[in-house]
Amino acid sequence: MTRSSRPFARAASRRPFHAASLALAGLLPLLAAPGCIGGGSRTSAALPPGTALLHSASRLFDARSGAEVPWSTALEQLAEADVVFLGETHLDRLTHDAELEFLRQLAARRGGQVVLAMEMFERDVQPVLDDYLAGRIDERQFLLQSRPWGNYATDYRPLVEFCKANGLPVVASNLPADLRRKLARGGAAAHAALTPEERALLPERLIENRPEYWKRVDHVTAGHAAMGIAAAESRLYEGQNLWDNSMGDAVARALAAHPGAQVVHVNGGFHSDYGDGTVWQLLQRAPDATVATVQIVATSDLPDLSIDTASPRADFLCFVEARAKAAEDGVAAVTVAREHGWRMTRPHGAAGALPLLIWFCDDGQESAAAQKLWQPVVGDGAVVITLDPSFPYVGSDGAKRGRWFFPGAADAGGSLASRALDRLFEVVARADLAEGLRIDPARLVVAGEGSGATMVLHAARYLDEQGFAALAFAPRAQQELAAMVAPLDLAPNRPTRKLALHCNEAAADGWRSFTSNDGALRLATEVVVAPESAAASDAGQVDAVRAALGLAPLAARAAADAVIEQAPSHAAGRLVARQLARRVRAAALAEPPALAVTAAAFADGTQLPRSSGAFGGTTIVVVPEGDDAAFAAWKALEAPDVIQAKSRFHRLRIARGSGDESPRAVIEKLRAENAQRRDFLLVPAEFCVDDAALEALREGIGPLADELNLELLPGLGAALPIGPALPAGHGG
Repeated sequence: MTRSSRPFARAASRRPFHAASLALAGLLPLLAAPGCIGGGSRTSAALPPGTALLHSASRLFDARSGAEVPWSTALEQLAEADVVFLGETHLDRLTHDAELEFLRQLAARRGGQVVLAMEMFERDVQPVLDDYLAGRIDERQFLLQSRPWGNYATDYRPLVEFCKANGLPVVASNLPADLRRKLARGGAAAHAALTPEERALLPERLIENRPEYWKRVDHVTAGHAAMGIAAAESRLYEGQNLWDNSMGDAVARALAAHPGAQVVHVNGGFHSDYGDGTVWQLLQRAPDATVATVQIVATSDLPDLSIDTASPRADFLCFVEARAKAAEDGVAAVTVAREHGWRMTRPHGAAGALPLLIWFCDDGQESAAAQKLWQPVVGDGAVVITLDPSFPYVGSDGAKRGRWFFPGAADAGGSLASRALDRLFEVVARADLAEGLRIDPARLVVAGEGSGATMVLHAARYLDEQGFAALAFAPRAQQELAAMVAPLDLAPNRPTRKLALHCNEAAADGWRSFTSNDGALRLATEVVVAPESAAASDAGQVDAVRAALGLAPLAARAAADAVIEQAPSHAAGRLVARQLARRVRAAALAEPPALAVTAAAFADGTQLPRSSGAFGGTTIVVVPEGDDAAFAAWKALEAPDVIQAKSRFHRLRIARGSGDESPRAVIEKLRAENAQRRDFLLVPAEFCVDDAALEALREGIGPLADELNLELLPGLGAALPIGPALPAGHGG
């Protein structure tokens, strides 16, 4: 379609369209290959692998008519614009694959006359970016000096590498964060006092966004009111306005600096939604520019989409299958019918190829807690991924937990878990390629305990292509698994896998019968009778996993066993004791440590847990009644606040009993100071309490609990400074 038959936006004649988020997640190779422009490329003339899959897992719509259009049709129209805005969801993996495809195709249609502009780089690093593209510095120097986003390697590096390979300019469009904060806090006075170097990083003039835009901003950021942030009468120096001014100005400058070239700007979807924000700012500076916007949207229901044409957000809507997300607050996710959260830790400075452990958490166990089980005893010897169960629920502590299957549905749960594992292998392969994880394919280990072990058994039996060693510790649902129909036709390339099934003596004969024909499934299965004692069983689990990873045995375990023997009788206490025992074993302590929870052990605030509220929150440590000295010691940590010293949006309060010093009274006082405070984390100053104690703590808050985002932890035992230090945070 030509400019005359379908003009793009000019000034205020029509709203340009915006791009938000595309979610095709496991296409590892697509993001890694630069591809080609027109008749050739500096690296390869082949299409990037995965392009066909991207096109089959996406749908494009004209946002105004609601009609579905082929990629080729959309690209022909987009190629006519002076500027194309690609709005994204920052963490969605396949969104970034689509962005690379848009860039590659537009560069081909424009004969290589394309400039990439990115929100992900700040304007002061432009010289560093230019030096890297020109080959004057290597990638290591570039990354050290350019402050890339945390998901740069997997999600934004392919865009930059494509431009580098094909000689395309890349523009850093965002305002430096320190300059933005200075202006947001100081306003016009701070603006007037800027140095010439700082002023050079700003647009020549700042323009306030339209009222319609601020209505949407206020709707989205309403939670910030909890931190006492109120909108000023003039919003010229608000961070959102500064972002949009900076990026709109950077695009206008790029157009002027590269006559005849098209500028493709990648930004968070909100910045270009409905032709507002950055798009509107551009048009104030370049009113004759033709603008096109693409909204990239990840969806779990690609075949059944409904397009709202009454208020189009963009010129084109690009929907893609939601498959995976990059990490946020340490948790990434793969999507198979539903999101499966996972966490990964990797060694620092390790040389050579690394083994990989993928751990299926048991029902009720969080991936964060499982990391605390395996980090100490694996250390720098392997990459560790812990996978959350499929079906979430809220536990008595208020934390999000999960289960793998419901009674009578182990087969369905296993199928979902196996598909999630298969997709997780895709994501790991992508990270191995893009981030240099250096995974050793001969040392892939999939393990789990309880219901997680049941899922490991399902994956070992039913997944076809991926090779791995499987370890299942005390699996459940033996009868349900036995009733499942074994795979009839195995894939020709199905590898032979080793499976070690650890169980108690009573269950051993049943599992031996269940696995008696595993040879036909190319499974080399061994049923191992686990020790009866909790300490010996846990030590055996550690030893078996380390052996499967190809790691040397750990030292003697007497002190670690003693920690487990002191464990409370309930499940939460046993888990905490196992976490500590493994830290003791990793540190090779000769004597078991004291497990007393005291204020002195947490005096620097580092290990105290924090509320997971989006805008911070309050941790309330609840001291047992009757110990005035302990209460006074804990109160001494309130002023100065040892948590707020580490994180300005979090605070610490101490409570006890049921009167004026109770958790409820503390919460009411804080809310009297600021009624928007809703995020609270309650944790007893004890090793670990049971579910009944947590429920009593919640009940003590009364009806007020329904107005809060209230979380509870069973105790501080998991955070005790014993053995290897672990990151602070919520969970465990």
